[in-house]
Amino acid sequence: MDSWSATSFGAFEVPDRDTLGDVELVVLPTRPSEPRGLVGEPADFFRRLVTSEINSETLTESEHYLLGEFEQVGLASRSPADPNRLSKIDRVRFLGPLHELVSSLVLSLARAAGLRAMIIKGPALEFQGLRGEKHSGDVDVWAHPSDVDALADLLAEWGWTRLDGFWDGTDIGHSVTLARGTWGCEIDVHRTFPGIGLDAEAAFESIRRRATSMRFASVAGLCPNPTDHAIIAALHYLRPRLGRSTDPVQLGQAVEVLRVAGVDCVSRAFELGAAGPLHPALQGAFPDFALPSAQAMPANWSWRMARTPFRAYLKALRMVPAAKRLKVLARVIWPTNAVTVQLEDAAIHQAESPFRLKVRRLFRGVRGNLSEHH
Repeated sequence: MDSWSATSFGAFEVPDRDTLGDVELVVLPTRPSEPRGLVGEPADFFRRLVTSEINSETLTESEHYLLGEFEQVGLASRSPADPNRLSKIDRVRFLGPLHELVSSLVLSLARAAGLRAMIIKGPALEFQGLRGEKHSGDVDVWAHPSDVDALADLLAEWGWTRLDGFWDGTDIGHSVTLARGTWGCEIDVHRTFPGIGLDAEAAFESIRRRATSMRFASVAGLCPNPTDHAIIAALHYLRPRLGRSTDPVQLGQAVEVLRVAGVDCVSRAFELGAAGPLHPALQGAFPDFALPSAQAMPANWSWRMARTPFRAYLKALRMVPAAKRLKVLARVIWPTNAVTVQLEDAAIHQAESPFRLKVRRLFRGVRGNLSEHH
């Protein structure tokens, strides 16, 4: 006699039937595919599988058919130890429901493969009361440095494509970008976070030890605690854009998120080696607090502070091992088509070929360097 339960890499109730047509439930199978919308008998049957084990001998003919369909895509299992069993279906929380499923997918894939990962930034900040904005255009993940490539490979099986980067194979790059594919949601898998002075592994473990549990589309996973998350968000707001100075709006965002999180951000910023980049924001957020002496800028931040992209890349290249430097320099001067389009903003330059974009970018860099010396 077989007993069955619901399994999924993510599921949520649709509170407003006008949002997704007549769909009542959205579920994500545990085998590579796209989300399924359920309505009527399939939705009711899946809910029954969630709330209690079902004996296959008690099912009607149509329920037997549904069970077979669910099992085939990984939405039902007879194994009591299946790690993807659902015990509760949450209501959707993100304004972009598919983005919530992407978060649950990332966490589920990481758990199944024994990889260490956390969801960072985005709506998770709003859930913690750290920002008012409820939606983000992509999903950000922070993985242990040794797990980044494995997680990117798993997501490739679900439709994402890894984009080449200047700094692939070096310690300069802080994340791997996965193109959005059919899901319409880009994923950034971080190996570290610019502005944190600890080495990549120590930084991840320091944040992960203090992380809090949060649910995304009925799947529990880790997210930085509010203090650490505020520091991450503030660093994101303040990160130097090559050749541009930080504007007052960015500084104001960083000040506000730190202020909301509280004065514990000061000591934690020093623990993480992030007090140098955050010094003006910490001063603005806690004007009555006597800040310790400012920390030095981490290497992963200081190269971004150069006055021009040319100088920034030159400074970053000096941090690359000599054996890899020539190869990386070639990528910086003449990047792949995918990287070029990403850098030059395909939405603005839709009609131009990657070759023309590369030439334009190269001449712009040369002009910027020459103008700095005159």
